[in-house]
Amino acid sequence: MNSNDTSKVFATVREILELPKDSDSWDLMQENYTEFLSDDDVTYSWEVFSENHAFPALCIEQENLSASWELLGKVEKLQLSGDREDCFREIVCLSKLVIPKFELKYCMDTWHSSERHYVLLSTEQWAELNQLYGNEHVSYRFMSIPESAEQFIETAFTEENQREY
Repeated sequence: MNSNDTSKVFATVREILELPKDSDSWDLMQENYTEFLSDDDVTYSWEVFSENHAFPALCIEQENLSASWELLGKVEKLQLSGDREDCFREIVCLSKLVIPKFELKYCMDTWHSSERHYVLLSTEQWAELNQLYGNEHVSYRFMSIPESAEQFIETAFTEENQREY
């Protein structure tokens, strides 16, 4: 496997984008769960994903609710609150660490789940998907991660972005 191999992830995302717009991709995500990250336990999810796709380990230094995460030569400070929204803070932090070579996107078909899924692809792979399927179609299923957890929550969980199949 090559360094940072997201080819299987890319193939799974293409399968999702091939589904009719009114079809839920949840079953496909469950069948291919190793291709996705989860916010149920972000650090464990990264550990599994990185082993399956040849990414480096996430280095974490944490004291109480203050943390420093390092990945791919970048460092991000993370202030947790000890509440259920910490998972979104961790996802936003992870997203900042992989940019600009990669982009982490939220799978909007998982809004109904307590365990939301995320897709990590290279920026080139996302550009290819946008070219093949159109930005609007890709954006219907996958949302870019905003700069803050608050923005993520405000955007991801609007009525407009909730998928009811």
